[in-house]
Amino acid sequence: MSEISGYAIQWNQPAVIAGLFEESFARGAFDASLREHPDVAALWAHDSSRPLARVKNGTLTLRSDRIGLWYSLTPNADSPMGREAIAMIGAGTVDQVSVGFA
Repeated sequence: MSEISGYAIQWNQPAVIAGLFEESFARGAFDASLREHPDVAALWAHDSSRPLARVKNGTLTLRSDRIGLWYSLTPNADSPMGREAIAMIGAGTVDQVSVGFA
């Protein structure tokens, strides 16, 4: 299995979104949400019909630490979407992640 991991967010680091606005997150910004709603899903391209991993089945781990919001996910290499994600990330075609929030 191929593990994909890194920081989805680094605290207080501005990100320009679609050239339209800038956002940054304070340390611990997701702590309460992760406690109250721990079953988070990692989605391909923010598409809820295309989950790559999720907390409740052990394929996604999230941790808020001193640097930011760290993640580790293991897509299903037996599924077409999992193979696509592994290939696109492995080739460097996809080299960023994004978080969705309300």
